[in-house]
Parts: sequence; structure tokens; C-alpha cells
Amino acid sequence: GLTTPLLRKAVICEMARVILLAAALARSATALRPAVPRMASRQRPAPLRMAFTPGVDKTDEKVTIVGASGYIGKAVVRECVRRGYDTTAVTRPQSSLTFDGATTARAESENLNDITQCFKDAQTQVVICCLASRSGTEADSL
Repeated sequence: GLTTPLLRKAVICEMARVILLAAALARSATALRPAVPRMASRQRPAPLRMAFTPGVDKTDEKVTIVGASGYIGKAVVRECVRRGYDTTAVTRPQSSLTFDGATTARAESENLNDITQCFKDAQTQVVICCLASRSGTEADSL
């Protein structure tokens, strides 16, 4: 297991970075473009190069984090805000948690109408799910 708070924080920040990179890559096939024009059929195809630098550049998606009140969810929200994303953090209705630089929405994740309305209100383009099982049993599975 992770034994130090600093190591846990480093792992969480890396997880957030990977999640944001995956979302950016999934956003559009235009994230990759040929480095050079097509070549003759006997030559190897040109390698693909990233049109952005992972961890440096950002895309302009509106990001919504579900499960933002949890340990990992809080770190993901902070990382999205730090990178400049238009961020909405979804927490439970009874939560009073807020985040500097992010909009906070309240909804129960099991309530399809409420969570759908959160996505519509935020004009969500990317959802990052940080929901965790409360008990670790199958009964908590959605």
C-alpha cells in the first residue's frame, strides 16, 4: 500500500493527469495528425505526432467530475482547475463542499434525472467519474 501522504498525493496527481490525457485523446481523432504528407506506397507511412503536449497544453472541453467530494475526486477537481479547465464538481446534495475556481453542482449519482440535469447545466463535454463504493460490496455497484 501507499505509506506516506506525499506518495499518495503524487499517485493521485498522476492519475488525474492520465485521466485528462485520455479525455483529450478521446475527444477527437484530430488530436493526432500526420507529421508529413503521404509518401509513395513503397515507403513507410509517416509517424503520427501529438498535436498537443500532454501535461502542458489543454483542450477547451467543459469537464464535470462526479464523486468530487471523495479523496481522489477532490484532487481531480483541483488538478482540472489548476490546468484551466472549465470545471464542474458534482457532490451529494447534503454536502457543503465548494472548490475555488470550479462550479459546484449537487446531485445523487443514482438519480438519473438529477445527474443528467447537472451535465446539461454545465454543458458537459467530458465526464470524469471518481465515484467509489461506500462498502465495497456488490450492493454499491451501479
